[in-house]
Amino acid sequence: MIRSIRQNTHRIAPLMAGAALICGTLVSLSAGATNSPNPGNDGYGYGYGYGYGYGYGYGGTVSQEALSISNQTTNAVVGKIIHLAVTGGSGVIAPTFSVTGAGCSISDSNLTKSSAGSCVVIATNPANGDYSSAVSAPVTFVFTKEMARISITNTKFGSNAGVAIEVHVKSSHGSAHFTVSGATCHIGSESGILDATTATRCRVTAKTSGDAAHDASSTVAYFYFRTIPNPPSTVLVRFAKGTIYVHWTHSLGDGLNPATSYLARVVGFPKFHCVTKSSLSCSIKNFYPRGHGKFFTVKVYAHNKTGFGMSTSRGFKL
Repeated sequence: MIRSIRQNTHRIAPLMAGAALICGTLVSLSAGATNSPNPGNDGYGYGYGYGYGYGYGYGGTVSQEALSISNQTTNAVVGKIIHLAVTGGSGVIAPTFSVTGAGCSISDSNLTKSSAGSCVVIATNPANGDYSSAVSAPVTFVFTKEMARISITNTKFGSNAGVAIEVHVKSSHGSAHFTVSGATCHIGSESGILDATTATRCRVTAKTSGDAAHDASSTVAYFYFRTIPNPPSTVLVRFAKGTIYVHWTHSLGDGLNPATSYLARVVGFPKFHCVTKSSLSCSIKNFYPRGHGKFFTVKVYAHNKTGFGMSTSRGFKL
């Protein structure tokens, strides 16, 4: 490009010819001549100059190495944090992450979700230096609910019929709700107060409904209600030499209220009795009442934790 052109006229001094070239700046060239040195003649001179400059440059960016999300595990439970990581990229590696999905959020490189479902994540490494920005392929992360934990913590699982039991539970998330099955069994769905009016077994289910991050869970325990035991079904008595030998059989209908011990006693003579736990017989010794030929009665009672049941009687004669 011509930067300047200039021209001068001189009458006396000769003009020198020369040239100079400077890239990007003024380039000038001048030349001069004279026809006669005589003072009577007109002299003339001429000069000219020109200049030009030039420059060049180029621009553009280079693609980064392929960027990808490098997490080995793409599954987690709701509420847990997934730390996002990348491989690839060029220059300064400072990725940012974007996410789509209900309840999904990213803070720095930490991905979380507030409910079960999936999150789709894309990583971007921004342009830096001579590199254009790089974007990864989308990766799907799946969050599932964690199972809530619940357990029945009672240490005693039995009671007398008509005496209520409070069912105690420990739940990791959410409150417990109760249901029960079994003859004459009843439980408060919220309170966990369990009772029964007869000897029976109650199957209690405690369930927690969970929440947005936890699945519902349940547990089962069995509780027993007992009543006084049924009386022995048969009693046999034999007397010999001052000793009353008593034998009996247990009731076939004991079920959930079995006897744990037995008491045999002579009616009207409370000091004369015998007790046994494991046997279905016992002996009452040193029984010498006055009056040979008299009639006496022995009663046998069954007993358990609830108390004494009804008796079965058998008479005998001396």
